[in-house]
Amino acid sequence: MFFLKFILSTLIILININSISKAETLTFPTNLVANTTDFVLLSTSGTTPSISGYSGTLLFSAVASAGNIKVTDTSNVLKAAGYCGYTSDASAEPTDCSGNSLTEVGFRGSQNDINTAIATLSFKGDGSTGSPTITVSVTPAGTNYFSGNGHYYEIVSSTDITWTAAKTAAEASTLYGLTGYLATITSAAENSFLSSKINANAWIGASDDGDYTSNSHAQTEGTWEWVTGPENGKTLTCQLEDVGGKGSLAAHEDCSVHSDTTYENWATNEPNDWPDANPSQEDYGHIRSNGTWNDFKNNQGVDFYIIEYGGMPGETATTSTQINLTIESIEASGSTYNVFDDEELVGMVDAENESASRLARNSLDSVLDRLHEFRLRKENKGFSGNNISLQVNLNDVSKNYQDIINHYASKGLSSLVSYAENKKRNDTVTNDWQYWFNGKISTGRTGLKNNKLGKQNDMDTITIGFDKLANNTLFGIAFNLADDETDISNFGTNLKMRAENVMLYSAWNKKSFYIDSVLGYGSLKSLTQRVVDRSNPTNLVGGDRSSEQFYGTTYLNHIKNLNNTDFQIFAGLDYIYTDFNAYSENGNDQKLSFKSHSLTNYTSSIGSTLFYKKENKNSDLLSFYKIEYKQDHSEKATVQASLISDSSNTIYSYNYNVPYNYFMKIETGLNLKTHRDLNIYSKIGRIQKSNDDFQNFITIEFSQPF
Repeated sequence: MFFLKFILSTLIILININSISKAETLTFPTNLVANTTDFVLLSTSGTTPSISGYSGTLLFSAVASAGNIKVTDTSNVLKAAGYCGYTSDASAEPTDCSGNSLTEVGFRGSQNDINTAIATLSFKGDGSTGSPTITVSVTPAGTNYFSGNGHYYEIVSSTDITWTAAKTAAEASTLYGLTGYLATITSAAENSFLSSKINANAWIGASDDGDYTSNSHAQTEGTWEWVTGPENGKTLTCQLEDVGGKGSLAAHEDCSVHSDTTYENWATNEPNDWPDANPSQEDYGHIRSNGTWNDFKNNQGVDFYIIEYGGMPGETATTSTQINLTIESIEASGSTYNVFDDEELVGMVDAENESASRLARNSLDSVLDRLHEFRLRKENKGFSGNNISLQVNLNDVSKNYQDIINHYASKGLSSLVSYAENKKRNDTVTNDWQYWFNGKISTGRTGLKNNKLGKQNDMDTITIGFDKLANNTLFGIAFNLADDETDISNFGTNLKMRAENVMLYSAWNKKSFYIDSVLGYGSLKSLTQRVVDRSNPTNLVGGDRSSEQFYGTTYLNHIKNLNNTDFQIFAGLDYIYTDFNAYSENGNDQKLSFKSHSLTNYTSSIGSTLFYKKENKNSDLLSFYKIEYKQDHSEKATVQASLISDSSNTIYSYNYNVPYNYFMKIETGLNLKTHRDLNIYSKIGRIQKSNDDFQNFITIEFSQPF
């Protein structure tokens, strides 16, 4: 079985909305997956087709340029001429609109009745190359919309009406602020459209009557012009004459057909009122039920005429009556479709890779902060007790911190209290082991740039560690829990990722040299939510993904003592490897199956820190100033996915690259130690990335040994 999948990608409102009729709206999906075997309801996209703001009896139509469409519930609507095989309007159900080979459906009814019917509108592909379209229109009953030129047409019944009377009546008619005129047919498509909607002879706006033509020709008889609407005065058929009296008919020398009105569809041997020596005044054009044209006398028993609306200078329709739905055949020959053309999807994929890297670096930073504090004091009294860290983007603080504090109080602090109580009761607890507690809340933003959606992320973490100083080495173990949430764009696509980490660390000291090392393992859990139809933000797909990562860092530090001032220079290397497992989304037919992929991040860094110490009787104060340059050497990650509904399992690929080459980190802070061993540590800083993204942050820490 050969499947084609189609993505319904673009919604174009073709008619301006300028007046009170703005209340008239059409709601249709912008994304749909279909195949060549089964009809797929448009409503499976998550958006059920509907109309609103209309009154009276309406004509609904839908036309597919390729593939097939059908409506399975037509119990409350009526037949419409020219649609579903019906030749005239009738007060009966249009049962043939449910056929399997239709390219056009249409029916009449009230707004509610039409909504009931189009809720069952479905589509099936036919394997066509290119981008077929579905054209949907809603007009008052008796009118039709032709997408080929954006004009409206009304077929009017009037027994034995003359051409001149029909012309007058048409020009006195209006629709949506447009002035009517007898129809002028300038293309085969327009002619076919009109002939399919009538089953009788009908007047059109062509004539060779000198009272209506431009009189620019030596003779008017036999020279036909459009004499109505925007084509008024344009020649469509030249008179014929016997050239040289040899029986060879040709156009008169002063006649030429206008280049933009070259289409004509006269029946065989028509018009036939010229070169008859005694013309019978068949000077007025009409279209037959089979689509061919004929010349008729003014009073020759025509019962219909066609009014056309649109195209007059300065006129614009004032209602939203028509939409075009473009379908791209993603497996047709020459197709360039890729599921990753979707900005919401790319934003989610980028966010997932960025979140994993951010969580790993956050875990590393929590331990490096511990080692930084150890080096500041050159003693193992670090973050014992309650150490609360707050890191925020100064431009955007919007998180409910109370929930996070409650979460950590129940999960982390209780463990610390229990440990402290056990320590009091158990004299065997070794006093040179210390424990520390670190909590952090942060938020950051990424701007819209390079055709990528902007993102906002919020992270909260808790870290608990235990370490011991032995000889010249501090070594320990730390456990970290972190939640990172990213909002992509403004439509509802978002990512939630949780990391559970365990880390081993050490700080080796030899005189003025320190070597900091951290090794970590993290288990990741991602929850994705992706908008597939921006016109309907509730149309979502989502998934649940597990991943794991390994990471580590090493820093070489050298400190130079200068009285009350210490100067530190350092260099470091970071490594993060993340293995994303395969997973599948849940939801509508736009859901994807993702293959596993890996992401490797490398960074190298150099920097310096200046420490200044001031002591007094009751406290001492350390201030520091730090600058760090990090160069990114990360590898690209290839992300692959396929549509779950695609039995042929076509694989689409996207290459993720870290969006910056380097970043600068600047910090300044204070560490106050009181005579009661209370440590107050704070810092403020900025991270500036090469792609102009940045983050401002403040960190405040409190610690006191038990």
